[in-house]
Amino acid sequence: MSVDFAIEEDAPGVGHNSGSLAERHRDLTDRLSELRGALAKVPPTIEDDVTQAKVGDLAKLMTKLATAAKSSHKAEKEPHLEAGRQVDAFFLAGIIKPLDEAKSDLERRSTAYLRRKEAEERARREAEERAAREAAEAAAAAASTDADLAVAIEKEVEVARAAEAAAAPVADLVRTRGALGSITTARKEWFGEVEDFDAIPLDSLRAFIARSEIERAIKAFVKAGGRSLRGVRIYEDIKAGFR
Repeated sequence: MSVDFAIEEDAPGVGHNSGSLAERHRDLTDRLSELRGALAKVPPTIEDDVTQAKVGDLAKLMTKLATAAKSSHKAEKEPHLEAGRQVDAFFLAGIIKPLDEAKSDLERRSTAYLRRKEAEERARREAEERAAREAAEAAAAAASTDADLAVAIEKEVEVARAAEAAAAPVADLVRTRGALGSITTARKEWFGEVEDFDAIPLDSLRAFIARSEIERAIKAFVKAGGRSLRGVRIYEDIKAGFR
């Protein structure tokens, strides 16, 4: 048996020009209350075409109200968007972006310099380590007295110091300080650059790919005609549509 929850069609107005949002668009909120009242009368399970027809009509009215609300939303928001665009243009595009670009250019130049400085300083310290090691080996080979042995031991200590200096982290090799208190330093980082997309073992990246990205890829796969994918249930079903 069908249930009577039909509601009369009534096009929402365009609101008023003054007052709060709620006051200007009371026609929309009043209409929403009416549709919600009708919705509350819809049975949990549809049993006949008469009820289904009324459901379709109710869905159509909801679509119509949503369209009116979207139109009013756009009209209300546009002045704020335009003001926001002007603020963004002044601060973001006019000041912050040029500063970010300029700083990126400084970082590029500094990186090139610090690479050279690190390589040169590392080579210098490694050369000192080799010289200290050669001196220690010579002292050990020539040691014949206690005094000679003491010299050889001191040379080994110098080797250890030189080796520690040569193995220092890059930050210790390139750090500079400015008169205004700035500190420029550097660190080593690992990077990955794609050379062949088809050769990438995606299973190795599984833990680093967000579930939402995987689900988006599955939807694209199915939409493109994919019908079989291990670990995924691909099926055809019915989905209601209103117009």
